[in-house]
Amino acid sequence: MGRVLTVAAVVAAILALIGGSVAVAGRQSPAKQATIVEAHLNDQMIILERHFLARRAKVVGRLSMTATRGPRGPRGPRGPQGPPGPAGGLDPNKVVTVRSAYVDLAPGASTGAQADCPSGGTVIGTGYYLSNAKAGFLLSYGWFVGAFIYNDTEATAHNVNVQAICAMP
Repeated sequence: MGRVLTVAAVVAAILALIGGSVAVAGRQSPAKQATIVEAHLNDQMIILERHFLARRAKVVGRLSMTATRGPRGPRGPRGPQGPPGPAGGLDPNKVVTVRSAYVDLAPGASTGAQADCPSGGTVIGTGYYLSNAKAGFLLSYGWFVGAFIYNDTEATAHNVNVQAICAMP
């Protein structure tokens, strides 16, 4: 029962800190299966029960309010309007197009091509000029566009290049 009263004293101290008078009492239940500790704060009562089970103790807490809740208060006044946010959308003045080197691709030849955005730019679109060549792939990788291009024709493919359309900060 000493530990239960210690727990009750701690609960009482916490309740005392938040205001009001506190009274703590401890008693043994008639069946001697649980020790009940009651702490009173104004008109509210907290009941802690410590149940003893075979070979181990389990602490169970239960809150019982004897006071009723009052009516809800009126709604507070509306706060002031906040500052406007940044302008949205894409500024067309901050869009830049860059191209890879222009390459002539002989029949049966292949090459890789890469177009890099300027520093800080992000790819928002791609493009290419393949003449009579074909693209194995053309992908955007965040700040650059990469491609694999091959010429499976009998004629040279002229001015083959890839394009990165970049949004700048």
